[in-house]
Amino acid sequence: MKYQISFIIIYLLLQTLLSTGGYYYYRSFLRRAYLKEKELSFFTGFSQLLIFLSHGIILHLPYYVYTSWPEITTGQLQCSIGFTSGIFALFIVIFGFFNLGPFSRTMGINSKKLTTHGLYRFSRNPQVLAYGLFLVSYAIVWPSWYIVPSLISYGVIVHRMVLTEELHLRNIFGEAYKEYCIETPRYIFEFKDRKKSPPENGNYNI
Repeated sequence: MKYQISFIIIYLLLQTLLSTGGYYYYRSFLRRAYLKEKELSFFTGFSQLLIFLSHGIILHLPYYVYTSWPEITTGQLQCSIGFTSGIFALFIVIFGFFNLGPFSRTMGINSKKLTTHGLYRFSRNPQVLAYGLFLVSYAIVWPSWYIVPSLISYGVIVHRMVLTEELHLRNIFGEAYKEYCIETPRYIFEFKDRKKSPPENGNYNI
């Protein structure tokens, strides 16, 4: 598909606004809610879905505007890799929900139990990784320039989300969560001294 310059500018602007808004949503609003109430209200927790729903809508904006889905022009091997990794990513997302338990826990509404089993033995955020892999697989099958800002936007938002949730979990579960952080990487690996304990005071700046 060929895009007009005006559309490209609008698309990049929307991705920038989403990244900035999502970052400060987790950095400021949700962080204060966690520190004040120790868990989120239903509406506050549910509002997180709007961030990721917006991400999905903007990602597919070129198709909505130009009303056509691109043909698959990549080779058979590339398509096979893309579809296989995409199905694998979706499987991890679904399995991660089963590990995590009720939907309310996923949204931060119910924080009464620390999940460390299943996929959470290998990563503290397996679903974040899985959806990122899904976006990459999307780009493998349908290579396009607009996937790049979408991946960047997703990375900015979810990393800020993860840092905010870690602050909350440290305050709620204390030593149990600190031990979990030492034993299990945030994503796949961490560039830090694994022997170093997290800050004792939950009200630090992250």
